[in-house]
Amino acid sequence: MTKSTNRRPSPSEGQTIQALLTHVERLEWVLDNARIADPEDPNAEVDAVELLGRFERASKRGCKKQGVTVRLFLLLLLLCCRFHTKSVTITAMHDLAVGNLPRDTQWRLGILTRNRAGETRVMTAKQLNTIAQNIHKNLDPQSAVDADEAAFRRRNLAAVRDALVTATHVVPRQGSSFAVDETGVWSWTKSNRNPTHTPDVVILDEDEHEVAAELDTDARPATGISTTERNARQDAKMCAFAAWGSKTHKTGGASSYFGYALHALIRVPDMVKRGGVHASDPYREPLLIEQFALTPASTDIVDVTLGMIRTVVSRGTTIQDLIGDRHYSYKKYERWALPLAQLGIRQVLDMRASDHGPKDYKGAVVIDGTPHCPMVPQALRRIDRPGLGATRDEIERYEHQIEERQHYAMARKQTAQQNRDGKTRWLCPAAAGKLGCAKVDASITVAHGKGKPVVRPSDKVTSSSAFCGSKPSVVQIPAHPVMKYQQEEYYGLGVWNVSWNRRTYVEGVFGNLKNQSTRTIKRGFTRFIGEPLITLALTAQAVDYNLKELEDWCIRAQAHLPNHQPTQDFLNHPLHTAHTEHEFGFMMLTAEQQADVDHRHGAIDSPANKAA
Repeated sequence: MTKSTNRRPSPSEGQTIQALLTHVERLEWVLDNARIADPEDPNAEVDAVELLGRFERASKRGCKKQGVTVRLFLLLLLLCCRFHTKSVTITAMHDLAVGNLPRDTQWRLGILTRNRAGETRVMTAKQLNTIAQNIHKNLDPQSAVDADEAAFRRRNLAAVRDALVTATHVVPRQGSSFAVDETGVWSWTKSNRNPTHTPDVVILDEDEHEVAAELDTDARPATGISTTERNARQDAKMCAFAAWGSKTHKTGGASSYFGYALHALIRVPDMVKRGGVHASDPYREPLLIEQFALTPASTDIVDVTLGMIRTVVSRGTTIQDLIGDRHYSYKKYERWALPLAQLGIRQVLDMRASDHGPKDYKGAVVIDGTPHCPMVPQALRRIDRPGLGATRDEIERYEHQIEERQHYAMARKQTAQQNRDGKTRWLCPAAAGKLGCAKVDASITVAHGKGKPVVRPSDKVTSSSAFCGSKPSVVQIPAHPVMKYQQEEYYGLGVWNVSWNRRTYVEGVFGNLKNQSTRTIKRGFTRFIGEPLITLALTAQAVDYNLKELEDWCIRAQAHLPNHQPTQDFLNHPLHTAHTEHEFGFMMLTAEQQADVDHRHGAIDSPANKAA
C-alpha cells in the first residue's frame, strides 16, 4: 500500500525512487568498469573492487562472509555523495541501504541475505564498520612496518582511486588543456596542539632565496612525525595523516586548518579563434576531474603535482597547456618550469607584483619571461597589472602599455618544450619586422610604413648584446632561471588573459565540491580518518562530481553544439541511458507484502514474522 502523509519529507525522502535507482545502476556500471593496470603486475588488469578486496581481510582463514562485500561498501559510499544529505559516514551508508532502497534491491545488492536457517538477515552498521576498519588497518601507509610496505600500500591505494575516477572518463578527450590547484580539506578530528603554520607567511621566489626555507615545512607532514607522536595521536583518536596547513580565507586572507591538501588536475577547454577573436569553448567536452591526489596539509606541491601529470601522460593523454596560479610559478626553475618543458607542457601562469621587472641576459632585457630589445624604453620595463577593483581606464591604459611593449619583444623561434630540453631560441625584433632599428637595413622603412616604433642603439649597446647586429642571427637561451616565467602567449595581452582565465574552471570544481547544495565537502562530511578511508571518501566525491558534470555538459552541449559527435555518443552510453521504471514516492510495505518479497528471494518466515 502507498502511505500518504502531510508532513514535510526529509532531504533523503524528497528524492524519487526513480532517481535513486537510476543512480544505483550508474554507480554499478562505474564499479564494474573501474579497471586499471595491476600495481603488482603491470601486464595484468585488475578492477577496483578486487584490488581493494585484497586489503579488506587480514587473512583468508575462516568462512566466507555473506552479504556485505567490498563492492557493496563502495556502492553505498558512492551513493551517499548524492543522497542521504551527502554525508559519507557509516551511519549514513547503513541508513540509506536499509531505509531508502526498495526491498527487492536490498536482496539483489546483498543488504538482505539468508542465514543458515533460511531466515532473512539484515546488514548491520557493524558489518560496514568492520570493512572500514580492515581497510584502514591493512592499507594505511602510516602503520606500515617499513618504507617498502608503506610504498606498497600507497601504490595500491592510488590504483583503487585512479580506477574509480578514470571509469567516469567516458567521453574521449577533445582537447589538451588542464588546470591544476589545491584546496584544503578539514580533518574530522582536531589537533591536540596549536597551529604551527604562520597564516600570513610571505611566499618568496625560490630562485632568489634559499629553497630550504620555502618547502612548506612550517607544519610537518604526518609522514615525518616521530613514533612517539604517532602513538600519541592514535591514543587521542587523531588522524595520523593530517597536518596543520594554511589556506585562503573567504575574506582573501590566510587562515590555518588541520587536515589534508586535495590536489586536482581538471580538464579545461582549449583556446579557439572565431572571427579573429580568441575564446575558450566549454561545450566541446565535460570539465571532468582528470586526476587528484591527497596529502597532509602544507605538503610541498611540486612532487605530488608532477606525479599527477606523469600519471595522466602515462595513460596516453596529451597535456599541452597547464594553467596554475602563483603558488606554482614561484617554485625553483629546475623543480617546476624545467620538468614541465621536459614533458612537452607549456605553462600558463600569473605573477605577483614582486615578479615583474627587467633582468639582463647577454644584452637582452628579459621582462615577464620574454627577452626584449635592449632599447626597450625604461617606462615600459615594469608594468604592474591592475588588481581587483581597477577602473576601466586603468585596465585600458595597462593593455595599451603591454601592446606597446610587445613591439620590443624578441621573436620566439623555438619554445622551451619544443625539444623538451628547456632551451629557447630568439630573433631580434627588428629582423622579425616588429620594429625599426638603425642597425638593421631596411627595417626602419618597414616600421614607418606599419606605424611601428624605431630605435637607434649605440655601438656600445649592440657590441655587448648577443642579439644585435646588422644581420641578427637566432640566439639560443639555454634552460635557465631567467626564463622561468616564459609562456606561449605574451604576458598581459588579451589572448593571454583569455587563456589564463580558464583557471576559473578548477576554482569552479572546488566550489562545487564544497557547495552545501551539491557535495558538501566540509569538516564533518565524513568521520573517516586515516589515508585509506579519507582517500576513498574523497574519491567518491570526485566520481559523483564527474557523473553530475557529464549530465550537465550533455545538456549544455546539446543546446550549443547539437551535432557534436561526443554528445551523441554519450547519449547512448549506459551512464546516460540508465533509467528505472519507478515513479515518485515510496511504497510502505505491510508485513504480508514484506514476507512475500522475502519469499521470492528464498527466505523463510522468521519466528518474529510468524508471531506477527
